[in-house]
Amino acid sequence: MDFSETVKAQLAGRTVRVAPLIRFDFASGTQRYWLGFGSLVAGGETWIGTQNLAQIGEVVASANGSAPEQTFTLSGVDATFVAEAQAARAEYYGRLAFIYFQFFDAAWQVLDSPVPFWWGRMYSLTVKQVSEEDGFTRTITLSAETLFASRRRPRNSYYTDRDQQGRFPGDKGCERVLGMQSKIITFPDY
Repeated sequence: MDFSETVKAQLAGRTVRVAPLIRFDFASGTQRYWLGFGSLVAGGETWIGTQNLAQIGEVVASANGSAPEQTFTLSGVDATFVAEAQAARAEYYGRLAFIYFQFFDAAWQVLDSPVPFWWGRMYSLTVKQVSEEDGFTRTITLSAETLFASRRRPRNSYYTDRDQQGRFPGDKGCERVLGMQSKIITFPDY
């Protein structure tokens, strides 16, 4: 990673103060959060504190073509919030999510702009409800996948001879597809 001179000086010391920042590019607009209290202004943007109610799952580097899942968890939500989140799949599905690192000085003042660390596409939202002594705690987990997910999958196309020849020149597997329209083929034919 390329760090600024200010951040390099901070990293050279014995104590490094860093906090993760999360950006979700929802369909209705971009939302920015950090895992602390109150609002934080960094990189010219305001990041909303999650009051320790949010967590980021372990960030695992992609190795050997793997595509590890990244999770973002928010606990202590009410039933109304859960219903709205579950009903709004178009709000998050396939949209981008980012994790940044924000470095701080000894007085917890922001050093430079956030450093991008991870990004992926959101695809799944799950809800979990745990029974406790004084009621229930609801937790929402938003999952995202890295850019390495589905890399081996071919691009969307039709099963036509032209598409097949573009992928595998000389292959005759789809040369009769046009002649099969509106035909009933019984297989196996005894």
